Amino acid sequence: MREFIFIIPRTPKSYKTKIRESLWKITQQSLIKQTYSSWKALVVCDDFDEKPADERFIYIRSEALKKGEKINDAINYITSNKIDVDFVIRLDDDDVMMPDSLKKSLSYDFDVYADKHHAFYDLSSGLSSIVKRKWLANTVIHNASHALKISEDTGLHIINHDHSLKWHRYYKDKKIVYAKMNSPIYIRILSPVSVSAIGSNNYINYLSFFGNWKYNAPESFMPYSKLLLNIQKENNLFVEHKRDSLLMNFKNKLLKTIFK
Repeated sequence: MREFIFIIPRTPKSYKTKIRESLWKITQQSLIKQTYSSWKALVVCDDFDEKPADERFIYIRSEALKKGEKINDAINYITSNKIDVDFVIRLDDDDVMMPDSLKKSLSYDFDVYADKHHAFYDLSSGLSSIVKRKWLANTVIHNASHALKISEDTGLHIINHDHSLKWHRYYKDKKIVYAKMNSPIYIRILSPVSVSAIGSNNYINYLSFFGNWKYNAPESFMPYSKLLLNIQKENNLFVEHKRDSLLMNFKNKLLKTIFK
């Protein structure tokens, strides 16, 4: 069987919150419930008390705080242990893989299997968005021969680069296969308590960068949507965002980009 490896840089212990840990449990479930079972997840973590949810989760104990350093620790683990791997996937510890993503990818011959239409879910409202991007998302399925290749200009492995800056240029002349719009590889979970959202100061404006929020999530996401709604209720996160106002914010930002 062909082998997939996830690289998951865990949130540092000092930044963990109740909400973040609840999201991590859902992320783990989205891997455990994959319809293709030949995978491992390298979890790079500074919390030595954390226990794996499944035998396929391999913990790499590391004091590293930066994401890039954690990814490098995982790469070193793969190479030093001479792990035979076909595909490598980078995944944040608060996002959700769709259950058939691994299995569906095996139907194709590719250098990278990716979402052209990026999918998002807002924890505060329960709304979903799908927006077409020119760059590759953080979570794509790399052929291992590319993921573990060292870039000549940076000295870093391809998988350890900024996904929105490097990957689409690297794969430009290679074989990219895109997942169908209604069947994304993964869904990125957005939350008003995330580090990036807090840094934006205005959550409505922050959400407008992620599309117009008029779409329904895929049917296969529904079990996770229910779990996410429970997190929303337990932590009093609900905010009623009007789709029209989010759409207007999105259009205004798009126009500013076009006429800049």
